[in-house]
Amino acid sequence: MPVISKEYTVPFGSRDQVDKQLREEVEAGIAQLIRPKCASPMFSIPKGNGKFRHVIDFKGAVNPQLDIDYCRLHTTDELFVKLAGGNYYSVIDLSEAYLQIKVTPESQEILTIGFLKYQRLPYGLASAPALFQQMMDIMLKDLVGTL
Repeated sequence: MPVISKEYTVPFGSRDQVDKQLREEVEAGIAQLIRPKCASPMFSIPKGNGKFRHVIDFKGAVNPQLDIDYCRLHTTDELFVKLAGGNYYSVIDLSEAYLQIKVTPESQEILTIGFLKYQRLPYGLASAPALFQQMMDIMLKDLVGTL
């Protein structure tokens, strides 16, 4: 059943920046302007680089209906065993990590805030961490010495 939740207020000092960043997300194809059938509230967290991380509060309408496939994260011991003997070490820092993953058109219908429908995996979805970890494991599985 479609649910439209009351939106959260954005602090006055941040409104212009948040609105600008949301417009940029539409232009980049991360979200699409729509007339909503359902919508969840969003809050924006300031990041160190002056931008905001938009987190959608799906706890009321979406998260309870998800069948979450939890992905076990690697332990420190597993990391040390897998990476032992390496000569070089590096870290991959993906910009806007979850937003790298496209979601299906069916999923887009419920990933809505106000008049924006997300076309990529947003922050706040209960299954997002597991989906992201599974994607990374798949991409790195054939690379020796990676985890």
